Amino acid sequence: MTSHRITWFFLTIGLAGTSPMAAQSLQRFSIQGTGVYLIRRAAPSMDVTENRRTTGGEAQLRYTIPLSRLSVGLGYQVSAVRSVFIEPRVVVAASQQLALYLSGRAGFAKLVCDGNTPCAAQRMQQFLGVGGGGLIQASSRVALDLGVLYQSIYYTPVGVGNLSSRTGWYQLRVGLSVGL
Repeated sequence: MTSHRITWFFLTIGLAGTSPMAAQSLQRFSIQGTGVYLIRRAAPSMDVTENRRTTGGEAQLRYTIPLSRLSVGLGYQVSAVRSVFIEPRVVVAASQQLALYLSGRAGFAKLVCDGNTPCAAQRMQQFLGVGGGGLIQASSRVALDLGVLYQSIYYTPVGVGNLSSRTGWYQLRVGLSVGL
């Protein structure tokens, strides 16, 4: 699916709802801090022959479009993957305390090598991801965010020329969102 189709999908669903979602942030702007558990798939062409499991964190500044089901976040992640990204979300079901959402993610990422696992050096590459989760409202300004994402990246190791490969990672997230 192209990025244009993904964008239109989220805009269409996000604008379809005209009532505010109770469990989504009631403030237009919010900040979110998230702990992540990452499972990066093996990438033999990168000399990583087994799945890697690591932890990390991310931060987002989110904007909730008034009277809609759509919000958009800009963020930065630090883990076995360093990335800057944009993350649109659309709420698909909500009650006073819980909102379930679908999300997309696009940006630039760098796969990071650690001292225990040798691998070819990486440069920033474009990536795409899809996922979902739930927001549990703790107060009028605070929500717990539980989610899962799958992200995929085509990468070219530095010094290898035009040889490209693809790898991906699963990400489990637990975060706290605070309305400003």
